[in-house]
Amino acid sequence: RFGVALVPGEAPGTLRLKSRDCAGSQQVIQPGCGCQACRGGITRARLHTLLKANNPLAAQLISQHNVAYMMFLVRSMRKAIMEDKYREFATSFVREQYPQKDGKDT
Repeated sequence: RFGVALVPGEAPGTLRLKSRDCAGSQQVIQPGCGCQACRGGITRARLHTLLKANNPLAAQLISQHNVAYMMFLVRSMRKAIMEDKYREFATSFVREQYPQKDGKDT
């Protein structure tokens, strides 16, 4: 609905597909993702075009991607809990989302 896809990486962890930066991108939302859009090779540029045209397919594909991303994230959390490694998981996740500006880890 808002044209925002959840992705791993530096905060805010989102990809604004309505932005001009995505208009010419031939990448999928997130390489390696199993959602219909990524698996089907639908590019960021194509999604950008669909969003700008108010095509409901874009919202549906982005929503499916976001659900797939959240399911992956929750599965990873659950696995870390089961392996008694949640602290390491959480630390790694926060460091990936919010890297230090000077490149140093705290």
